[in-house]
Amino acid sequence: MRAGTRAPALSLLFCVSLLAFGCSVIRQDVGQPLVVDLKAIAAAPDYHDVLRMLGPPHELSRADHGMVFLYEEIDLTERQIGISLATNDITLFKAVMAREVSDRQVLMVTFDANGRTQSFGYRGWSDIAAEGGALQLVFVVSNVADEGDLNDPPAAHHWGFGLLEADLPRLLNRQNGLNTGNGGTEQKGTPSNVGQHALELR
Repeated sequence: MRAGTRAPALSLLFCVSLLAFGCSVIRQDVGQPLVVDLKAIAAAPDYHDVLRMLGPPHELSRADHGMVFLYEEIDLTERQIGISLATNDITLFKAVMAREVSDRQVLMVTFDANGRTQSFGYRGWSDIAAEGGALQLVFVVSNVADEGDLNDPPAAHHWGFGLLEADLPRLLNRQNGLNTGNGGTEQKGTPSNVGQHALELR
């Protein structure tokens, strides 16, 4: 190797030696574990037996002629692949790409006005929940001195902004909301432009 090309080659080798590759796996369990015995549920005479087998539902609502229980379990697994440029003491930047996969189970059980089991439906599936990427730099300027409440805005600003940001469509449809026990049930991840949320213009 000639002297003229040795320096760039050594510089490139030095930069490559600073690169570090790695992967991470993050797991989350949403909802209590759901172990479904379809034969036992089909034989359950009323909601008391369903509660004994599965515990309290994640959502419940009044139906036309009774009520409905919704059970849902979601296992999220996020896999990240990252590359960083670092020395022994300083990380200059870090780039990460991630994909999150969800393993889902959903069980819905309906009962009549007397609490007797009418029907049930179960589904289990896996799909890609989200994908994303991030670039993190080490150079961050932040406030390290704690000045307490000296820089808090006046209290009147809080309630003033609250009045300006009032969600009128959601307020007007509150009696049909999904959290009242009268507006039905909804699986997690349902788009906000369908169903009950469409009335709330979310």
